[in-house]
Amino acid sequence: MESPVTRHFFRLSLTMMPLFAACLGSPTMGEQIEASLEAQLKSVEGHWAGTTYPASSNTITLDFTLTQQPNGQLQGSGTMKEANAPAPVAITITGTFHRPTLTLTLTGMIYEGRAVTGSIRGDYVTVGGVGDALRLTAEGYEKVLTILLQER
Repeated sequence: MESPVTRHFFRLSLTMMPLFAACLGSPTMGEQIEASLEAQLKSVEGHWAGTTYPASSNTITLDFTLTQQPNGQLQGSGTMKEANAPAPVAITITGTFHRPTLTLTLTGMIYEGRAVTGSIRGDYVTVGGVGDALRLTAEGYEKVLTILLQER
């Protein structure tokens, strides 16, 4: 004859078995965090902002949105503003993202009173940003500024 303790243990075992099975197949908290970061680093799509530094009267601020195609092609639009300019100007962004390399070309920029094209190439290896050089070019002109781009 079964004792009441044995019956209780058996019932408890049957009740807890699905819970234990679910736990065995579930990822750990660390694995969940890693998977989340991995998913974020696969895409640069979204809202971005950037600022050149060190701060000066020629500091540039960028505000733009990127869309990403499955093949890594990027398109976007937004604004740029030089600190001493009266108003922001519209810019268009094209580029590629082949992890970890992010390459952007910014057209429509005005810097120190001249139309320039901006280019950025950096490694996107941490969630949140790319710190690199912003190369501004025009016919017979080139200027390189340090910029920090951040996802918003």
